[in-house]
Amino acid sequence: MRDSTPDLATRARELVARLLELIDGLGGDVDAESVRKVRANTRRIDVCFTEAYGVKGRKRVLRQLGSLRRCAGKLRDVDVQLGILAKLDSYDGGPVGDFEADRGLLHGHLRSRREKRLQQLRAGASRELGKGLRKRLNRVVESITELHSGIEIDAHSAAEAARIRFLALVQHMPTDEHHLHEVRIACKSLRYGLEPLVEAEAQAVYKLIKSALDAIGDWHDWVTLRDLGEHRLARPDSPLNAFLRSETDRFYAAALRTVRSVRDELSDMARDSVRAPARRPSAEKQSNDEAIAG
Repeated sequence: MRDSTPDLATRARELVARLLELIDGLGGDVDAESVRKVRANTRRIDVCFTEAYGVKGRKRVLRQLGSLRRCAGKLRDVDVQLGILAKLDSYDGGPVGDFEADRGLLHGHLRSRREKRLQQLRAGASRELGKGLRKRLNRVVESITELHSGIEIDAHSAAEAARIRFLALVQHMPTDEHHLHEVRIACKSLRYGLEPLVEAEAQAVYKLIKSALDAIGDWHDWVTLRDLGEHRLARPDSPLNAFLRSETDRFYAAALRTVRSVRDELSDMARDSVRAPARRPSAEKQSNDEAIAG
């Protein structure tokens, strides 16, 4: 971990260099972790560029990154679903043997879909590079360096803004899957905005928001597999579908508990700040003040 928070220009340079390296690697073997990094880095760049006020060319390059992120996201969903199916061998949440045949059907479908999604990601990356993505990214980085180099980020203000925004989003707890998914999408920019800040206050808020997002993300992974099972398996009474519905409900309840816990902790942060007593001036400062007054 860094000893200090990087300025916006440093963040932009590093993120763009890493993304271009990942894109250049899409021609070889692409594992699930590489796909995750492509999607995550496009979102980090989105947040970073959005903070770079006054920089021309941001909107067009962000649209291109959005297209790339959607391609990576579709492949990432497949990787996650394959990961869940693979873990069912040692899963203690249900009678795995009862739905081995159905699991095989879904696994075969997902392996075929992964190849298709990978080709779409490669084609999408090639298309955006052909439209000048690399040049535009580097051009925006140069502009950010000129306008924002050396400007320190106010970590306290960033943490407080993220805390208030999160509390506003969950002031009324999600009451259905759609609402919970909206909270997940809205909180991603909060997470990636706080992620590079090393100050203790910002990291405390970041870790809490990330824990909520992780819990919601775990639930969403099961949602996508549940929906796939209901669409692809011919039998509505499939034991695997029943199991996926049950687990999705369990992860939904767990996500709500985590969101509620994070909401309470972030609310307590504000109360603790208000209750914190003002620091008494040191004896030396008191003596100096009295001397000046005299």
